[in-house]
Amino acid sequence: HEYLVHPVMSIPGRRERVLVLGGGDGLALREILKYEQVKKIDLVDIDPRIIELAKTLPMLRELGKDSLSDPRVTTYNDDAFSFVNQPGPAYDRVIIDLPDPHNEALSKLYSKEFYTIIRKRMAPISAVVTQSSSPFFARRSFWCINATLGKIFDRTLPYNTALPSFGVWGFNIATLGVGFPDKWNISVSSRAIRPDSMEKAIIFDNDMGRIRTPINSLFMPKLHQFYIEDIRK
Repeated sequence: HEYLVHPVMSIPGRRERVLVLGGGDGLALREILKYEQVKKIDLVDIDPRIIELAKTLPMLRELGKDSLSDPRVTTYNDDAFSFVNQPGPAYDRVIIDLPDPHNEALSKLYSKEFYTIIRKRMAPISAVVTQSSSPFFARRSFWCINATLGKIFDRTLPYNTALPSFGVWGFNIATLGVGFPDKWNISVSSRAIRPDSMEKAIIFDNDMGRIRTPINSLFMPKLHQFYIEDIRK
């Protein structure tokens, strides 16, 4: 969750209003709440039981530092696509902490259409990050997500790291009205990520490097097919 949250929070610009899609376990919230500039976080998770467990199960409460009970956090039990497709505030940062696209319903949350409506809910200077599965085990899927974001946003940045619980994992940041910093100013406390960690994270080994893929859309859903074929290899 440090690699999901801190790079996007380190991009220049306001960080007052944050949208989290998924993340009902409260672990991404735990990291976002380290930033004093954050005034309001809306968290959208379709499963109310996940949020209830994270609020009440002692182990999850401890892991999440009771983040779901913070007064800056408002939770919504809603489908992410439906939520962002409604009128509402503009967000400075959007953090997408959704499951891998292992079925068609989830694949739509990595589509051109989904990213288009997210862009409409973002501030003029803002950034979005999405977990993007493993560029090693699901290489085409990872780069399909990157290509799809690139059709909608000004700039994209793919990056990866090795996580003890997941193996090699990938993320994609996209921005509006702002570029990526030369130096990543990660100024909050962390267990693993450091200000210079992104210098390594943006490097992809040969067997994970960029490949050309089509974009993923509701009308031509390529991502689910790529994901299923990739993980079966």
